[in-house]
Amino acid sequence: MGKISSRSNRKRKNTMKRRNTLKRRNSNKRKTYRRNSNKRRNSNKRRNSNKRRSILYRYLGGSCTDPIEIYESLPKTLTEPLYYVSTECKKTLVKEHCRRTFKFLLSNIPCWASHRKIGAAFGHTSDAIDAAVRNIGNYCWATEFENVHDGWLFKEPGFEAHGFKFAGPEQYYQLHKHHGAAGGAESFTEEFKRYLTDYGMASQEKVYRIGRVNGLRGDWEDVKRDVMREALQFKFKNQSLRDLLISTYPHQLVSVKNDYVWGIGLDGTGENALGKLLMKIREEIIRKEGVAKQSAPTAAAPTAAGPMFKLPNRSEMQAEADEEAAKVQRKRDLKEKARAEAAKEKADLAEQEKGTYKLVELQAGNPKHISAANKEYALKDDEFMETFGMKLDEFIKLPKWKRDTAKKEARIF
Repeated sequence: MGKISSRSNRKRKNTMKRRNTLKRRNSNKRKTYRRNSNKRRNSNKRRNSNKRRSILYRYLGGSCTDPIEIYESLPKTLTEPLYYVSTECKKTLVKEHCRRTFKFLLSNIPCWASHRKIGAAFGHTSDAIDAAVRNIGNYCWATEFENVHDGWLFKEPGFEAHGFKFAGPEQYYQLHKHHGAAGGAESFTEEFKRYLTDYGMASQEKVYRIGRVNGLRGDWEDVKRDVMREALQFKFKNQSLRDLLISTYPHQLVSVKNDYVWGIGLDGTGENALGKLLMKIREEIIRKEGVAKQSAPTAAAPTAAGPMFKLPNRSEMQAEADEEAAKVQRKRDLKEKARAEAAKEKADLAEQEKGTYKLVELQAGNPKHISAANKEYALKDDEFMETFGMKLDEFIKLPKWKRDTAKKEARIF
């Protein structure tokens, strides 16, 4: 009975050992997988960052030696598409990885700058902008004119309409897809009123999902442009947005994005419905308030002193990059020099320590400056001959397995 019990205990112990071994092995596999995943992720980040930097250099200096003109206000005649960069957009420029590229804008905000250059700084090509210019001509635009702000950290000021609060025009537009909104504000259903109260201040993403899930009212395709027009009219009651919109007269407003109804699309064939509505609202404001149509200020750039700011040309950017590379190289050289000096000092100490230990001392511990793998170097010459039966020079020429066997026998391995 005792034999059976001891056998079962041994079996249980062996099972537990195998289980623990498998656990450790799997744990190490998971750690290795996570480590490799992090390496791949970091490598991809560096690769993508380098791609973006190459794009930035190519578009902001690599192939464009002309200076970038920055305008305090729009010129009477546009020579290229211009984009408005407001103080609100400064948060985006500071947050972006290419902040150094935007240095020329940060010190001159608010201003108008080349749409192509700003798009390139975010890593986009100018194909869609070129297509819009071919089909429509030069234009101006600002993220303040959009309903959804994907690239810029811009917060809509919000407005109140029909007794309900809305975070922005996108909320107004998406929520009016509800069947309870048919017939206008006077015929809102109680369900739709609760709907507006609950979701009027929700995020753009949430109201977009709600607008798609709840189904469309029957007359939506006929009234959606009127709904957007109402939303924009409420939005541009804000005085700062209103002034910005008026300041764009008489230039065309074009939303360049992958939307062929509200935007111009990627090939320049879209309806640009959002831009057209804004231009109509701009005309209404000018007509209603009696603002002079030629009130658009002249450009600050075409003066005798030249443009407000000129981006450094390619040679200057290259000189700056070379200077930074030289700084990095100097740091590396200093580190290498310090490492080499430390290694030389250690080698000198190890050389001084050679042949100064007895066999008993090496069996009891390791030398101070000689590595544990080469303890035999510290043996005195007479003790080395007595222990291994040969000199150190002859011992070094032996195969490694023979040296290790001899050191194990001498108990200094």
